[in-house]
Amino acid sequence: MQKTIFITVADPSAARNILQTDFLPRVAAGARIVLVCPEHRAALYTERFGAYATIAGVTPRAPRGLERLVHFVAQNAFRSQTLYLMQWRGHVSGASRIHPYIKRALALVFGWRPLRIVVRAIELRLRPPADIAALFDQYKPALVLGTMILDGDINVPLLREARRRKVATAGMVRSWDNLTTYGFVRVLPDHFFAQNRFIKEMAQSRHDISAKRISVVGLPHYDAYTRREGLPTREEFAKGLHLDPNKKIILYAAVGDFLFPSEATLAPILNDIAGARDMQVIFRAHPAHDSAAKQYGDLPHMRFDRSVTYRSESYNDWDMNQSQELHLMASLYHCDVLVTASGTSMLVDAAVFNKPLISIKFDGSHTEQYWFSIARFFDHAGHSKALLATGGTEVVTTKEQLASALDMYESNPSYRAEGRSKIVDLLAAPLGGACERLASGVLALLA
Repeated sequence: MQKTIFITVADPSAARNILQTDFLPRVAAGARIVLVCPEHRAALYTERFGAYATIAGVTPRAPRGLERLVHFVAQNAFRSQTLYLMQWRGHVSGASRIHPYIKRALALVFGWRPLRIVVRAIELRLRPPADIAALFDQYKPALVLGTMILDGDINVPLLREARRRKVATAGMVRSWDNLTTYGFVRVLPDHFFAQNRFIKEMAQSRHDISAKRISVVGLPHYDAYTRREGLPTREEFAKGLHLDPNKKIILYAAVGDFLFPSEATLAPILNDIAGARDMQVIFRAHPAHDSAAKQYGDLPHMRFDRSVTYRSESYNDWDMNQSQELHLMASLYHCDVLVTASGTSMLVDAAVFNKPLISIKFDGSHTEQYWFSIARFFDHAGHSKALLATGGTEVVTTKEQLASALDMYESNPSYRAEGRSKIVDLLAAPLGGACERLASGVLALLA
């Protein structure tokens, strides 16, 4: 009889980056899979993954009492410049009433391993939600794999209950920025699967996970990027967006109005620069955030692109089907240069295709106060600074520098190629075979 594995899928990014790959079929060949997800997405995941897994929906609940205190301490007693900038933005916007200086003091005074040990010990004594306990009683898993171990809604309660019942645990993060952004890991897994070298380094140095418990497996999502199967031709791709296949394509990867309030003002700037050079722009919206750039959809040299599906009125409830995934991959493959703000994950995606990269460090045509300015990411975001330190992307601080960078790349596309290779080495490698490595690693934990 096959042993049962619980795998969490608490967020659309976890589904996209890890599960919508060959990973699940490989695991299903050697174990019974139960995917634990938010109740409102159970029907979608049954349709998409039901051939390989049983889908168990749970209702996330807000932490209360001691659990709420533990969550606050774990999130804020953490020495991270990325977290600091998020705290300031929350305070300035009115989303948080606790001053960042107080949170910063908490991190400076208590942001040491002894406190993390105490917090984790308290965490393990918290009672599980009833529906989480019921899942363990019903399915009796031999292993729990948390794909977002910093998520407090589903992953932490599930991993906590597994530890309480002496069930083996494994953990991952959904993206490379997570371990510098969302506080420290509250439940340490028995084994941690890192998608790249940067995540491994952060897991060791910031979250107390020993090297012998970490495997670097690569990002399952990038397996498709290495195979490049089913990609449309440049002519077919251009036709779908009403572009000219004979003109250079600038792909602008938006971070969204939530993180970059004046981002939309870049649209007419990009349009004018492209028009003067007989180029064209795809302004691709971030799936999880609104973008005022949609109002510029009629600009002659720009196409606004939001190729995702929303399951409700919330931008967080996004989904990308197989056709939309292929469209994104084609956008990266057929673009001639990737432009984005700061050091986002789309720079890594484009580096996998060895595309010239430009990072914007100015607020378009509207200057924001510092904690809303895109410049704050260059100064404080640890993950962005690690990417930028590779030298793989050209950083521009004015529209004139942006125009010059585009001219420079047009005449010499190989400029900064060595730096792009460093981005891949740090944040994408090992490329190819990630699904097999991850699946084999997970199944080995059942032995």
